[in-house]
Amino acid sequence: MSSAIKIKFKGSSLQSFQQSISNYAKNLDKMAEEFCNRLSDIGIQVCEDKSADVNGTYGTHQMGVLVSFKKETKTQDGKTQSIIIGTGKTFEAIWYSYGKEMSGTVNPLLMIEFGSAGLSVSGSNAFNNENHKGELSTGGHQDDTDWWIAEEIDENGKVTKWRKGTAITPTQPMYYAAIEMQNNINRIAKEVFGGK
Repeated sequence: MSSAIKIKFKGSSLQSFQQSISNYAKNLDKMAEEFCNRLSDIGIQVCEDKSADVNGTYGTHQMGVLVSFKKETKTQDGKTQSIIIGTGKTFEAIWYSYGKEMSGTVNPLLMIEFGSAGLSVSGSNAFNNENHKGELSTGGHQDDTDWWIAEEIDENGKVTKWRKGTAITPTQPMYYAAIEMQNNINRIAKEVFGGK
């Protein structure tokens, strides 16, 4: 048994529908940009919140003040994309170990994203990436949480001015931003594009 549904349209109804579709299509790029911008704004807020300094024995060593985040949104060939870019003000660290000067470049964004030494998180756990043991792991403390470093060497070649070094706690701003954006995709899409 089959049945048919018959619908009658008036010319004015079709014209109105066609106009609505045309208006929607004209605004689609604008809506896509709003969608991407709103998601990126959520991500940037999470990044900034997660970059706040964590105190305690194994804090973030105020690395967050050396990090900033911005978004870049563009539409090209009918495609819209938005990227969150995190940058850290890289600096050089110098210390002495067994009478030998050592140095390394420190990237604050990597420090707060992945941590350092014994507190570092694996990049494979965070981003399906290869393992990352934190910054300056070549200093021999990749599995430690506490150690001592000398900041100076005297005229006899003896290290002096010792201070305690500690690992950095990862707060993972980019990782948590990605999760929060993913959690808000449907809500933002409904608000921007309409629908139930």
